[in-house]
Amino acid sequence: MRAHLILKDGSFFVGRAPLGFGGSGEAVFTTAMMGYQEILTDPSFAGQMVCMTFPEQGIYGIHAELNESARPWATALLCRRLTEKPDHVFSESDLGGWLRRHRVPVLTELDTRALTQHLRDAGAQPGLIWTEGDGSLEEGRIQAATLPEMAGQALAAQVSCRDHYEIPNPEARFRVAVLDGGIKTSILKQLHGAGLHLEVFPWDTPATELTAARFGGLFSNGPGDPAALPDMQRKCPPAWASCPFWHLPGPQLLGHAFGGHTFKLKFGHRGANQPVLDLATGQWRSPPRTTALRWGRPACRPKSR
Repeated sequence: MRAHLILKDGSFFVGRAPLGFGGSGEAVFTTAMMGYQEILTDPSFAGQMVCMTFPEQGIYGIHAELNESARPWATALLCRRLTEKPDHVFSESDLGGWLRRHRVPVLTELDTRALTQHLRDAGAQPGLIWTEGDGSLEEGRIQAATLPEMAGQALAAQVSCRDHYEIPNPEARFRVAVLDGGIKTSILKQLHGAGLHLEVFPWDTPATELTAARFGGLFSNGPGDPAALPDMQRKCPPAWASCPFWHLPGPQLLGHAFGGHTFKLKFGHRGANQPVLDLATGQWRSPPRTTALRWGRPACRPKSR
């Protein structure tokens, strides 16, 4: 089905909606060359339509162990091409069928380079996938102009866990409180793998529980505007006084709690496998891969001869 991506500033990009329905959200881009499943299920992409700058998506299919949460949080996938038949021996589903089951729209045959350049110059902004069955292009532009901005949206309540739970580690030297404003499964795995006993709490947990004497630190993560989370900001001063506060949006919440303010970057930084400099050795290191190629087994089904 013919469709358009229409941005709030009135610009539009031609494509096709192979699933037959559209959607809306903030249009952003990522330079990751793989990891579409991790990106789409990352709660940090809640409310956002993700443009993948790498042209081919869905090559290795869907694998349950790659999910960063129980469901996709991105509101749409924007790409150049979508592979209908994944070439991976352990694939459990194709990407398009998986997105259809979760009612996440897709826009294909899109000029992702032009879209990325526009978002880089004009900034990330709300947009919608407008199919030919939705009405005229002008009607779509009128509707796109009324879409809400991402700034001011408190998304933690949507993506947080509902109940407190623990990830025990019998050999742990430290117990850490995790304030779940939308945390990825891989972060919890890495913290647990580092030897920590984790207690994960919903986003609206009182500060008195998060700063109990048994905790050696407080970790937080999640999407949305930290300025729109006054309840979480009020937890910061007691947390700061009693234990270290790590990761986003922790430092941003701390800044607001002590009278500072934050602002939204023009288009943010979204990618994968960024190298880091080891200051002790002077060597550059890349993080481990989190995709199908990491598993130590054939990435593609052997071709019959």
